[in-house]
Amino acid sequence: MFTSNQNTYITLTPNKTYRIHGFIKTQSATGGTGAHIDAKIFPSGNFVNATQFITGTTGWTETILQFGSGTDTQLQIWCRLGHWGGWGDLASGTAWFDAITIEQLP
Repeated sequence: MFTSNQNTYITLTPNKTYRIHGFIKTQSATGGTGAHIDAKIFPSGNFVNATQFITGTTGWTETILQFGSGTDTQLQIWCRLGHWGGWGDLASGTAWFDAITIEQLP
């Protein structure tokens, strides 16, 4: 189990395409970015696009995020309700995340 203050990096192969897959369930989730999964690649520090933003009360919703690694070799994944950074989005409610996987595509 990971806690919010841990930095765990996933190793990437440069110039490959990857897919992050997972499920999100929400209860009374509010905020412009709602519940979502996003990621950042390193050493460039670029964010990859986030999954769809899920708000309200929902059952388990499948989410997929596909991106190219370029010359980057490391990845961090975040499961979020709202976003504290550049989007400046405060949120409330509850979000659950399950079965988060990453795969390199052929």
